[in-house]
Amino acid sequence: MPKKKAELKLAINEVALIIHADRENPDISPSSVADAAATVMDPDNAAPPLLRKVAIYQLRQIARRLLRKHFNPSKGKKGEITEPDSLFPDLQWRYPRMKLKGEEPRYALLKELTRSDVAYNVANLRRVGSGMQAHADRLEAWGKKYARDDEAA
Repeated sequence: MPKKKAELKLAINEVALIIHADRENPDISPSSVADAAATVMDPDNAAPPLLRKVAIYQLRQIARRLLRKHFNPSKGKKGEITEPDSLFPDLQWRYPRMKLKGEEPRYALLKELTRSDVAYNVANLRRVGSGMQAHADRLEAWGKKYARDDEAA
């Protein structure tokens, strides 16, 4: 594996470890994860300031992607679920917080969600679900009119 790819993989793994090790923090963001990763990767703050700033921006992008992948249910991926003894075992342990346009995404522990956060996530999930339902309906209508018979395939 080329050195650059190996280093990127190490950075991704470090960010993932920070995200999953921080189960008690009620609210995390890509910035907080990136800052923590930069501190772990350069504990003496030896990197030149510009290089450190660029690295933190890259780590923030990695954190944003991983947080979205693991904790944004409207993106079609199911994140880690809550503890097995939970009354609602299919819920994730973190969800996105309600945010204003242009704000950095933040992810809160399930027990820390406000009613507004819940409403925000429910609306996103329903929007995605209705969009998929509409797509399925259009495909079904197309299939009735244009799909080839199974024997012809």
